Amino acid sequence: MKHSITFLLIVVAVLVNASTADGQLKQAGDLLVSEFLPVDEAFILSVQVVDQSIELRWDIAPGHYLYRSKLGFEFDSVPQSPEIAPGEFRIDEYFGKVEVYVDNLVVNLPVPDDSNENTKFLVTYQGCAAAGLCYTPQKRQFSL
Repeated sequence: MKHSITFLLIVVAVLVNASTADGQLKQAGDLLVSEFLPVDEAFILSVQVVDQSIELRWDIAPGHYLYRSKLGFEFDSVPQSPEIAPGEFRIDEYFGKVEVYVDNLVVNLPVPDDSNENTKFLVTYQGCAAAGLCYTPQKRQFSL
């Protein structure tokens, strides 16, 4: 009987500790997720038409960066190659040596001559938080 009570107390202690540890892990996971900004807050994209070009501006949150190689631009599914200012190079744990942008990036995308108000343009980009989260590639579509 004495051994049964001891065994029962050990089982209860293990279950209480496991439940507490599980709750602590969940709290730690929730805290980790809440430390990272939503993608649209980490990389705020604004668009405006300036003369015959579209100015795309990313305001990049502190501790975040955009990959140059992951930038893409299309007008009506036709890829575009605008001039983009050089970024800075760093060693990325996911992609190796990469060119990135921090703080902000401005790209002027010339509007094709045959464009009209129905012309659509697509912007793709991807970035990471230096703390260890890479966001999924993003696609944003706009009309002129």
